[in-house]
Amino acid sequence: MISSEFDQSQRRGQVILQPNRSWSWRSNVVLLAGLSALSLTIATAFALQGAWLILPMTLLELTVVAGCIWYCVQKAYRQEVLTFSDAELVVETGHREVEKQYHFERFMTRFNITRPAHRGHRKRVMVSSRDMEIEIGEFLAEEEKDELVKTLRAMVQRLETVRQ
Repeated sequence: MISSEFDQSQRRGQVILQPNRSWSWRSNVVLLAGLSALSLTIATAFALQGAWLILPMTLLELTVVAGCIWYCVQKAYRQEVLTFSDAELVVETGHREVEKQYHFERFMTRFNITRPAHRGHRKRVMVSSRDMEIEIGEFLAEEEKDELVKTLRAMVQRLETVRQ
């Protein structure tokens, strides 16, 4: 998901990139609770019949499933914020708070779009300067990357017209 805004009075623009979230954290917890209830009911029935080894294996399985769900939710809640001003471009990445922050001189910064060399590979949108290059929006779908390129062009054009 891409959202952008531009403040004419402060001459600042901001683009926020977030992956699509099909389910909320609460929905994932409900799914895990349902799976746990069903699996533990079946495992308990087998344990009462004498197959007690099924119970610890079920607990191990549920622990792995819970870890996988947690990992996927963490990946779905990351975001990137690009802040444009007259002097610089700031790229901030993180989950709930800023984990990494990159500063680029705006006039020395380029956006490079790398087309995939092979079918099945993804297009890459890179921000590069003299000494640094990072990829932005790697979690976006192909259509969203095309929209990102249009949004970045529009943001740069707005800053150029405001400056003149």
